[in-house]
Amino acid sequence: MSARPHSRPRRDDDLPYAGTPPQPVDFAEQALLGALLIQPALAPGIRLTPEHFTTHVHGSLFAAIQQLAPQVPEQAGESPPLLPSLHWINQVFTTATAQARGLTLPYLHRLVSSCPAPAHATAYARMIQTGHARRSLHAQADQLAHTAADTRLPAPATTVAEQCARLLLHVDALQQQIGSPTGTAPRTPLPEAPQDTPSEQELADEQGLLAGLVRLPDALLALRALRPEDFAIPLHGGLYRCLTAMVHRGDPLDPITVLGEAEHQGLLTGRVTPQTVLALVQPSPDDPVYCAEQILQQSLLRSARLAAHHIRVYANDPVNTVHQLLIGSRRALAPVTAAHRRWQHLHHPPPPPGPATARAPVARPARPPTARTAR
Repeated sequence: MSARPHSRPRRDDDLPYAGTPPQPVDFAEQALLGALLIQPALAPGIRLTPEHFTTHVHGSLFAAIQQLAPQVPEQAGESPPLLPSLHWINQVFTTATAQARGLTLPYLHRLVSSCPAPAHATAYARMIQTGHARRSLHAQADQLAHTAADTRLPAPATTVAEQCARLLLHVDALQQQIGSPTGTAPRTPLPEAPQDTPSEQELADEQGLLAGLVRLPDALLALRALRPEDFAIPLHGGLYRCLTAMVHRGDPLDPITVLGEAEHQGLLTGRVTPQTVLALVQPSPDDPVYCAEQILQQSLLRSARLAAHHIRVYANDPVNTVHQLLIGSRRALAPVTAAHRRWQHLHHPPPPPGPATARAPVARPARPPTARTAR
């Protein structure tokens, strides 16, 4: 059997991914499997699992090789073979077809001819590992985006935070497989964030908070977890900043004084008139704390959707190394974790300090007598 290094994968029925354009990871998988078919002794040094491969056929072949390779006797003192034995290929084929019915024997011979250098098996494995990291992070980001956009969830903030935690655990697992982080942040320029159109309920919650705080300014003490950037409408966030500044200074609070602060902070523009501001800060019976919880929850969901968008952009750019992809994923998820922490503080505020919650003094054990005191 003649070797054909750097041969292009043929697109016919024998190939497990017929009909799709070849990617670099396809060549790496073929080369690695061909190397292991030529030299089964290389299999124990390949730290991959069948899930790392793009197709079920390749994963089944790798599992069969890993299962059978320890049974292949090593030939001491001889140079590595250039071609595999037919008995070994038939063994792998028989074992793999139990899980992959579409596998054909000619395809295994093509794998052998697609390997330029069996000694480079670990390099092929690193390419496969990188491809798996990109695909798995992209899939996890898709799941996070889907969860954050699901309006039917009974507890969206908690559910999205749990999905975010699972994604971070996956990033940690990939980091353990790949090794210590090296490099810098991703080089991919991020596109503009997708525009989210606020729902009528989101607008009502934000307007209710502003109007409720004009009536109950003392409620701001319980809203320290809320940030102006949590608002879907920048004007609403700017007015919230005005209210917090006025309460901090002890200024009198009513629609007219809030209008003056809005003018001072540059919120009045051609599109934002004094009438616009006055309409938003008329006192109302809305509960500011409840409205703040809803605003922060929606901010958490927007942060999750944006993080998922960034991770998918990083994963789709092959310029980024796998270490840069992991660093970028952690940075993208950090605002989601921070928003959930603030939502928890607002949703479950800590109990006020008092006699019942004061810490009891810790009883210290008696010191053992020293030689001087013993005398």
